[in-house]
Order: sequence, then structure tokens, then C-alpha cells
Amino acid sequence: MIDLHCHILPGLDDGPAEFEESLRMAKLAANDGITTIVATPHLLEIRPRLVESYINQAAAAADQLNRLLKKEQLPLTVKLGFEAALSPELPELAAQFSAVTIEGLRKYMLVELPSSQFPLYAEETFFRLQAQGICPIVAHPERNSALQREPEILESLVERGLLAQATASSFLGVSGRKAQRALENWCRKGYIQIVGSDAHSSDHRPPVLSSARKVLTQLVGKERADWIGEVPARVLAGKEVKTSFG
Repeated sequence: MIDLHCHILPGLDDGPAEFEESLRMAKLAANDGITTIVATPHLLEIRPRLVESYINQAAAAADQLNRLLKKEQLPLTVKLGFEAALSPELPELAAQFSAVTIEGLRKYMLVELPSSQFPLYAEETFFRLQAQGICPIVAHPERNSALQREPEILESLVERGLLAQATASSFLGVSGRKAQRALENWCRKGYIQIVGSDAHSSDHRPPVLSSARKVLTQLVGKERADWIGEVPARVLAGKEVKTSFG
């Protein structure tokens, strides 16, 4: 399994503070059957000089963590991406820094909406990213209260070619019943393409996917659940992903 959304790099955001905790997270992930983690530290800054420094810090942390994983003989590899906060300046940032896209391929970008709203500038920002050939991946839409109230907003975005990434623990009710209901509805209707852990530590939303996979299979059947499980590999390879199964 590939975890496409994980805050495993230390000292960069609200994830782990030290490499010791990063290793604890990695061991949990490996035991769960995860072979690749895309580290996605929060990208909140838009000033180019600070963004460049942050990218360099993240790349150095990913390199060091991979060395530690090899030393510990853990069958796990860390790749680099970012979770970019939605802003009108995001397309310009992506144009200047390819590294803010997943694996720097300029094919996919993980984007986080504000938790309680869908801004007026969101659709134009997504359109401008798509015009660059970058497919936005909407992170954990089920936890956005505006999308909970108006689920058709996400459905419209997916129909326009965006991807939607659900948080694994939301399938288990950890994000609340409203989030769980919205997620179940979108899954049944085919509007979720990716499941990621959005892990921040070994105990807060830990990096595990298998429990969610079981619930997902019950919701949509094994064939579609298998298809969803294969999407992260296509994203990492920069390959096209259809927004609907079948």
C-alpha cells in the first residue's frame, strides 16, 4: 500500500518533533503493509524565498529519514510532496517551484481547503492549476463543513477532473458522524479516488490504512476498493487517473 498523505517528517509542521517519533510512525506503517509514504508537510507560506528554504528543509529531512529506515531495515520508502493550503497565489507558486507538486513531477498537487468554507476563489485557482497540467487533489473533503452541507460542490470538482482524497480514520468515525456520512455517500457515488492516513504521530491519526480499506470494501465492493488502492501508484508515477471507476 501507498500512503499519499502523511506528516511524517520531523520539525516542519504539526507532525512529529523528532526523528524518533518519525521512526515510530514508520514502524506502524510498515506493520500495516504500507511500503511507500509520501511525506506531505503543510505548505502555508507563499513568499518564494521562504518556500525555497522550506522545500530544502523537507528534502533534507526526507533523505535523512530514508537513511534511518534503511539502517533500521524497515521495508518502507519516503517520497516527497506537500499539502498546500489553498490560496489565489498557488498557481504562481506551482509554476515557480515544481517541488511543491508530488515528487516534483508537476502532475499532481495535494491541496487543503479551509476547514469551514469553500472560498470564492477556489474554482478559479483549481482551473489555473489544471491549465498548467497539474491535477489538484482535494485533501480530506469530508472534514470540510461547507462540503458536508453542500456535497455537490465536491462532486462538481471531481467531474471537472480533480481527485478527492479521504482520510482513513474518517471511515471509522474519528472525524465525526457528519464527516463519516459525507464520505460514505461520496464513496457510494464514486467521488473518492484516494485514501490516505493524514497521520501526524504514532497515536493521533496514525499511519495505517488497512482498517479503512476493510470499511471501504464493504461500502463499494472489492473491485472498486482495489482500484482506489492502485491510484496512489499512478499518482506517484505521474500517470493519468480517471476520476471514475469502470
